[in-house]
Amino acid sequence: MESILNIQEKFIVDDSIKSLETYAFQPISGTQYNSAGQITIRIENQDAFFFPRRSWLQIEGKLVKAAAGAVYADADNISLTNNGLMYLFDNIKYELGGQEIESVYQPGYATTMLGLTKYSSNFNKGPGLNQCWVLDSQTGVAEDANIGFKTRHDYIIEKPNPKGTFRFAIDLEHIFGFCEDYDKVMYGFIHTLTLVRTANSNNAIFKDDDAAVGKIDIKKISWMMPKVDPSDGQKYQLYKSIESKSVLNVGFRMRQCTTVALPTTNTYTWRLGVRSAPEKPRYIMIGLQTDKANDQTKNAAVFDHCGLTNMFVLLNNTRYPAIDLNANFTTNEYENLYKDFCDFGRKYYGIDWLVTSTGVDPMSYKEFYPIFVFDLSKQSERLQQGIVDITVEMAFGANVAAQTVAFALLISDRKLKFQSDGKKMNVIY
Repeated sequence: MESILNIQEKFIVDDSIKSLETYAFQPISGTQYNSAGQITIRIENQDAFFFPRRSWLQIEGKLVKAAAGAVYADADNISLTNNGLMYLFDNIKYELGGQEIESVYQPGYATTMLGLTKYSSNFNKGPGLNQCWVLDSQTGVAEDANIGFKTRHDYIIEKPNPKGTFRFAIDLEHIFGFCEDYDKVMYGFIHTLTLVRTANSNNAIFKDDDAAVGKIDIKKISWMMPKVDPSDGQKYQLYKSIESKSVLNVGFRMRQCTTVALPTTNTYTWRLGVRSAPEKPRYIMIGLQTDKANDQTKNAAVFDHCGLTNMFVLLNNTRYPAIDLNANFTTNEYENLYKDFCDFGRKYYGIDWLVTSTGVDPMSYKEFYPIFVFDLSKQSERLQQGIVDITVEMAFGANVAAQTVAFALLISDRKLKFQSDGKKMNVIY
């Protein structure tokens, strides 16, 4: 029956939650924000229902001249890179009850590669700026040509007073697969977030040759965590489940990032290591960069195709994809690579192309964002039950340039359990 004919349909009021408020949690006392080391935020309150799925990092700071901490002028062509705050950390780790849930190394590169496949052009032009996400449209910093750089420069340098000040909000689902996939409240855990600060700000800053070298002074970091107060009836059911020492099955898609320096050769075999059940690899993203690290005049948030002609992944002896790519970026023969890049959003997130898609068009893909995506989600039973050795084979039209680095983002299944002891929850593997 069509809904317009259902005249007896009842009006339903959802009052299962009395309140849902977000609270700020700061790092432990004595934490140094701007030197290499750990920044630890811990939520000790175990007698509360928290919702990490919607939690976020609030990072407040200032972009200033490294020499004397002076502010920049409007004419200085300098800003943060796209997704710049993530390049301030070497590692970000999430723990529950002292047990590691997910740990992401090279979070700047990992979140940039995934974000390129995930975020739409509407996100790039709208709310993305709230987390310092605006894609570059040119390799340089010429403001009339690079729209992304101009937007970030205006927002950080020209608009605020004092100049260079910022405060961004970064959802934890931008960083962790656990926060993206697990959408339930959590009770009885100590939540710990550990951020390992880099020694400098170079990969997070993009400038021209004339601008003075900059640095980022972080003033404050807060973990903004939603706290849920269920209705009395719902709270009774939740407490009853905890007191009965129930076991909760938890599954999510874990993210891991690794890197390797490529030799100056036209072929390379990269062994990523082994995985065993239940951590089965489902997708791999590869990004290449030549001579862009640790230099503020180079953009660490863009990638290079390096004249790639073929690349495939081996899980033991099973190859993905089954046929050669036969790419040639010079003659614009890379449509299969771009299609795999776009298909990721449809397969992984269920995004319909007719509704929205990536904000990266084929030309931008070639020039700035050639991310190579491999779908490993369909595997034989033999692979699903044994140990899997992961190898990436690369071929190039000529020897890759010196100082070329490859980044691999591996997305794998992870299964664990939350077990109640009658009062609080524990993580068991």
